[in-house]
Amino acid sequence: MKKFDLIMENWRGFKSLLNEKGTKPHQYPETFEKLRQEVAEEAQANKLYIFLDTETTGLDPQKRYSQITQIAAIKVNPHGFQEDTEIEIVDVFNKKVKLKEETIRQIENELENEQFWHSEPQKEKRLKKWQEEEPKRQEEFEDIEAINRQETEESGQQYDPKSYTPQEHSESYTFRSILDNLKMTEYAPPDKLNPQGLRNLDPNEYLELKDALEQFVQFCSGDSVLIKPKLMAQNADFDIKYIENNAAREGIQTPDEYVFDSLQIFRDYLIPVIQQFKQKYESFESLPEEEKKILTSEPLTQEEKNLLNSLTLESFTTKTVTKVRKDTGKTVKIKTKVLSPKLSASLGKITAAFKIKNDKWHDALADVDMLAQSLKQVMLFLDKRPEMADIIYQRVVNERPEDIELEKQKAEFNKTVQPTKFVKGTYNRETGEGEYTEEYKDWLKTKERISPPRRGKPSTISENKIRIKIRR
Repeated sequence: MKKFDLIMENWRGFKSLLNEKGTKPHQYPETFEKLRQEVAEEAQANKLYIFLDTETTGLDPQKRYSQITQIAAIKVNPHGFQEDTEIEIVDVFNKKVKLKEETIRQIENELENEQFWHSEPQKEKRLKKWQEEEPKRQEEFEDIEAINRQETEESGQQYDPKSYTPQEHSESYTFRSILDNLKMTEYAPPDKLNPQGLRNLDPNEYLELKDALEQFVQFCSGDSVLIKPKLMAQNADFDIKYIENNAAREGIQTPDEYVFDSLQIFRDYLIPVIQQFKQKYESFESLPEEEKKILTSEPLTQEEKNLLNSLTLESFTTKTVTKVRKDTGKTVKIKTKVLSPKLSASLGKITAAFKIKNDKWHDALADVDMLAQSLKQVMLFLDKRPEMADIIYQRVVNERPEDIELEKQKAEFNKTVQPTKFVKGTYNRETGEGEYTEEYKDWLKTKERISPPRRGKPSTISENKIRIKIRR
């Protein structure tokens, strides 16, 4: 239930209460109070909500071997989003999908590449390169150490030589393969998590991709012609692009519906409230100690503090600063990491903040259940803060013809599959380079010309659904 407005194109659903097809997508209400009223009206009209999620082999749906490995969804009655009620699950969809031959071949290739990476000749090669770069690293270390000593002495403190140590050679390998993703999502029993075993999965438990998508489309179509269900997903853009792409390859027509993004709902209604908590806390902390003692109470309750801490993500930004060594006059560029905490509306942060059971991450069915529970708890929390109900969320809607045309081109391009990248026999495994095929060059030019959609903007599932362009 995202700020019921970014209703992501073409799978994202909302036509109006009785599914009257309008010329523009219904926008998310400007205030939480209006959102609450909308949910109540939909509950009164017996409109069901469908929470959906997918597990996949990777992050890029345009790769030939990228596919959905699990689709799950639950139908719930929005009456359950009120106080003293339980969320009623009306129906459940949960299917795991057999891997396609392209995916299994890619798994085998990745296993070969990983073995190649860890082979003794490659280890020796990387170590040799590291040793060759040692003089340059040593020079950088001396510059940074001199700058640190200089700044410490200028501040009147004692310099500690252990405050900075040079980087040591490491054999860490952080590449996440498809097989790693399958293990993380518990796609198959451990004894079958190998290319050979994955070819022989139980057909009663793992459907063909086409069959799974067809059944999923049927599940989401609803039982009533007049009252269509409302579709919703966390970070819906990702799931919808995967569904759209996989369905296009299988020749399946996706529904002409919008999908609301709960991530945007949390950002637009919950985060502004937590931001006010943050501002109150920071204002209090900036006061002199004498003034703090005068105040009879702290600005935040314990519950508000817990929410603020749970939804704060400690991220880092890297900055490059230019400094001068006084002893040599040399100009030195130093990269520094700066802590820049920010508020996060991710499902993991939301479940932690509202103490929702989340012991089975990366299972699509568990994720949709957590999402429904999270949405309810966020709404109940906001119900208790009527002073926040009139916060207005504004968006700029732009419908210039050139924007609409560009969105159509993006929608069409998202259905294409990346062609073979290298001319056969030209790929060098050691350098990772080779001669591009003409098809790949043309595909790449199109991709560079069409920029990716901005965060928070609807994405399409069918060509004729692009209507709006939304900016923060």
